[in-house]
Amino acid sequence: MMIYKNICIPLMQINSNIYGFFSGIFVSLAVEIFSSLIFEKFNFFFLAQWHLFLATLFFTILGAICIWISVKVIPFQSYINVKQIFEKSKRVQIIIDATQSEIKKWIFNYLSLFIILLAGIGLLILNWFLN
Repeated sequence: MMIYKNICIPLMQINSNIYGFFSGIFVSLAVEIFSSLIFEKFNFFFLAQWHLFLATLFFTILGAICIWISVKVIPFQSYINVKQIFEKSKRVQIIIDATQSEIKKWIFNYLSLFIILLAGIGLLILNWFLN
C-alpha cells in the first residue's frame, strides 16, 4: 500500500499524453535497435548479439505498458479536467476512488515498467562494454 500511495498515485497524475510520448520513444528505440541488428552480418548472429535482441523485446514491452497506462488514466484525468479540480488532495482522492479495486494491477505495472526499463538500459550498457 505504501508503494501505491507514494509511487503509483503521483505517477497516475502525469498527463496521459506523456505516457503516449514515451511509448513512441520506446517503440522507436526498439525498431532502431532491431533494424541495426538486421543489417549487420554475423556468422552466429543471435549468439553474438543476444543482449540487443533482448533489449529490443524489453523496449517493445515498455512501449506497450506505457500505452496501457495512458489508456487507463484517461478516464479519471478527463473527469478531473472537466470538473476543473485543481486541489491536489481532491485529485488524489478521485484517483484512489477510481483505482481502489485494481491496486495490485497498478503496482505491478509501474514496478514492471521500472524494472524492464532498467534491464533494457542495462543491456544497452552491456552491449557498449562488449563492443
